[in-house]
Amino acid sequence: MSMRLFSVSVFLFTIALPVLAQSVTGAQQQSPSLQAGLEAYQQGDYPTALKKLIPLANHGEATAQLLLGVMNDTGQGVPKNPQRAVMRYRQAADQGNAEAQFHLGEKYELGEGVAQSKAFAMEWYTKSAAQKYLAAQAKLDAESRFAERAIAAELAYWGKINAKREAEAKAKADAKISLTEQARDSAAEKITAHDQTDEVKSIAPPPSSNHKSTPLQVGLAAYQQGDYPAALKKLIPLANHGEVTAQLLLGVMNDLGQGVAKNAQRAVMRYRQAAEQGNAEAQFHLGEKYELGEGVAQSKAFAMEWYTKSAAQQYPSAQAKLDAEADKAARIKLAAEANERAVIAARAAEQVKRDAEAKIRIEAEQARAAAEARKIALAEAKSKAEAEAKRIVQAKQAAEVLAAAQAKAAQEAKLKAEAQAKAEAAAQAVKQAKLDAEIKAKAEAEAKRIAQAKQAAEALAAAQAKAAQEAKLKAEAQAKAEAAAQAVKQAKLDAEIKAKGETEAKRIAQAKQAAEVLAAAQAKAAQEAKLKAEAQAKAEAAAQAVKQAKLESEVIIASPNKIKAESADAIKMKVERSLMDWATAWSAKNVHDYLAAYSYNFKPKGLTHELWKKQRAERISKPKVIEVRINNIGIRLVDDSHAAVSFTQHYRSDDYNDEVKKVLQMEKQFDRWLISEELVVESAN
Repeated sequence: MSMRLFSVSVFLFTIALPVLAQSVTGAQQQSPSLQAGLEAYQQGDYPTALKKLIPLANHGEATAQLLLGVMNDTGQGVPKNPQRAVMRYRQAADQGNAEAQFHLGEKYELGEGVAQSKAFAMEWYTKSAAQKYLAAQAKLDAESRFAERAIAAELAYWGKINAKREAEAKAKADAKISLTEQARDSAAEKITAHDQTDEVKSIAPPPSSNHKSTPLQVGLAAYQQGDYPAALKKLIPLANHGEVTAQLLLGVMNDLGQGVAKNAQRAVMRYRQAAEQGNAEAQFHLGEKYELGEGVAQSKAFAMEWYTKSAAQQYPSAQAKLDAEADKAARIKLAAEANERAVIAARAAEQVKRDAEAKIRIEAEQARAAAEARKIALAEAKSKAEAEAKRIVQAKQAAEVLAAAQAKAAQEAKLKAEAQAKAEAAAQAVKQAKLDAEIKAKAEAEAKRIAQAKQAAEALAAAQAKAAQEAKLKAEAQAKAEAAAQAVKQAKLDAEIKAKGETEAKRIAQAKQAAEVLAAAQAKAAQEAKLKAEAQAKAEAAAQAVKQAKLESEVIIASPNKIKAESADAIKMKVERSLMDWATAWSAKNVHDYLAAYSYNFKPKGLTHELWKKQRAERISKPKVIEVRINNIGIRLVDDSHAAVSFTQHYRSDDYNDEVKKVLQMEKQFDRWLISEELVVESAN
């Protein structure tokens, strides 16, 4: 159990209590200022509370000092300030206030606002508990139990160290015995080990004449004595067969690392087994694990569910937890309501102020606008009259200027048109004369060109006739030359084809001969490789046999009383632990450990191994919370490396639950038992 969680839970439980009872029952003894400060605090009016309490605290009022410590600690009305909270707690604690002494002890334990000191924390817890302060008494009780467990663990550790040293000394002494004596002793040890097998299965203290201890009592006695290996050997089979006390104690041992490595996931599994059988303490511990998210996905809802079940059985820690949660919720609600009322009142006052200011602004604006409108209207009327008169004068002047300009423009346009007409007529006459001259020149040039073209055509016709005759003679000669060249080329091509055929036949014969030689060489090499592999395998087998014999000899010499072969019960225990680790990894949504529980020989139905791994990873990661419980376990050993395991599986997540019966085929690989086949044989849904 986390001691910090215990401290925080007690703090939350007590934080709403400071002197409120005193403010009711001892109202006659309180000053009016203190009573007013307490009432303001209860109503969530922190500014008023601070105003009333600070002067009282500065003048030595312990109740005010305590409450100011709480307000600085939780940030009520002021920013959180652990140093100032410590100062106020210390002021009240020095005056003997039990609650302030407890909170000051917490601050020293957590190192908040002060240097961390376990010794100082215990000193203040002791002072508070001496005044019968319940939270401090519970704290000291928890510390006492934790110290007892730590002492037991320490004793067990040194017991193992001493046993190991004795075994090493005995092994060294035995190593000096002759080979003949070793062989004789080895045979005797085998017989002794065989005889002792049944004794190891049921270690128990000597029974009295009228009473025989049960396995559970033996396991509990071993745990109390710090003999954790003996306790585990007795408790695990009992827990797996439904013994609730064994399940709870195994949960504690896995939680605290007693006899085993700390394993929060396995602790959750054992707590769950006991909790579902109604064990109140296991229900409380399981709630803690869900609240902290240790060994299971964090879930406040599941935590409160288990706390409620435990509290229903009058379990004090669970009741205190629920009371603290209820008190915290009530304080939050009261503070929220007070804050809401203050906000509403402030908003209402602000709204009234805004409405009044808006009304005044509107009336003033309306008066100003009316005056401005009258002023603007008069100015606009005067301006319009002046503008109209000015416009009439300007229009008259513009009309006169325009008339004069139009008359002048008309005269200029007339003169310009006459001049342009004369210029265009002259230009047209010049252009026509030039055009006539160009036409005459073109006609003469065309006549000359036609005569020249006629002469050139006659000369060209004569030249073409001559060229045609020469081309005909040349073509005939070329055709004869090409026919001769084609005959020579065809003869050469036939000779090349014949030569290539002979070369290819020769190459094929050589390739065939080379292939036969290569095949013979490969067959010889394969035979040599086979002989070499067989020789190497024999050599490795011989080396392995020598190594195994040496290892067995060393094991016999180093530990003469150790059983060489695993018993069926020991194998079943390992198989069962692998099964529980698989279920635990699934519940913790640990995809890596979950997939690692399957053999590489595992063949999922209808999927490739990679697609199956991807599918399982998605289905495990999707839910927020997963619970997997296993019971009714049956294990049948096929041989030393194969086993069939049947059980009932209960699955629950935030959106689905079912119950099925399964059979797993498991095989041993490198000293681990892995799942090679998974089969659902019956569904309860």
